[in-house]
Amino acid sequence: MEIKRRKVDGLVTVKQNKTLDISINGATFPDFQKPIVKGYFSVNKRREFEPTSKQLKYLHIKNNMKVSFDLNFGIDGCIRKNNPPEYLKHIFNWLNHHNYIVNEEISSQLNDVIICFRGLLTTIMCTPYEDNEGWIICAKQINKTIFLCAFDTEEKLVRLQNETERQKQMCSWGYKFEQYMLSDHPKTKPDINKPVNENEEFCCLFSSKLKGQKLLYAAEMDGVISEYVIGANKDQKSIQNARFVELKTNRILENNRQDRNFRRLKMLKWWCQSFLVGIETI
Repeated sequence: MEIKRRKVDGLVTVKQNKTLDISINGATFPDFQKPIVKGYFSVNKRREFEPTSKQLKYLHIKNNMKVSFDLNFGIDGCIRKNNPPEYLKHIFNWLNHHNYIVNEEISSQLNDVIICFRGLLTTIMCTPYEDNEGWIICAKQINKTIFLCAFDTEEKLVRLQNETERQKQMCSWGYKFEQYMLSDHPKTKPDINKPVNENEEFCCLFSSKLKGQKLLYAAEMDGVISEYVIGANKDQKSIQNARFVELKTNRILENNRQDRNFRRLKMLKWWCQSFLVGIETI
């Protein structure tokens, strides 16, 4: 995986070439099938499901560009997420739209499939290395299909209720950074003057297998690298072959403890998120 790090004096590319032979710990890497895009949908500014690629964004990056993004620009006008939990709502919307559910009956095409969001799978993957965050995951079997859904723990609910304005501001910086880097069309530049609406997102449905167990999971995708419009006229093939990218922000690491936690926890989570959807570049 290639991790691109940005500094004020230009673009720095840091290649992580170190690998660890996990067989020394008595285990082998599980058989995981390369994920395939099975479909997509958008969520609009009102958190409504749309069976289109309208919210798909395109990466705009210049070589050797000097970075001086003001992540507070227009922050007073940003529209933050403030909705009740949606659980699997948009996955069910997609399943309904594509006739996987007819008259409240699950199609036999989903027999022996586990369905969930990528975030839940990421949580499970990181669990052996995470000792600060708990989780609640519930399973529901309908006919021969299993749905997995995550619920907020009491600790997380308290943390969200006590979130400070500073914490909300730092969260919004990530969305603003995406606005600096992404545009609505491959031929147009990013528009940083419009208010950031944190409700909007583009999601893909991925199918895979873990040791023979079929999986179907939805994941929000930050953007793609493409000179052409992706998904136009419901072109499924262009979505399947798209080169997706993940955009991440992080505070400046000022001491060894911050650096250690970043590598031990955050980079692990980033890798898991990207691995599950076949992303090779962050």
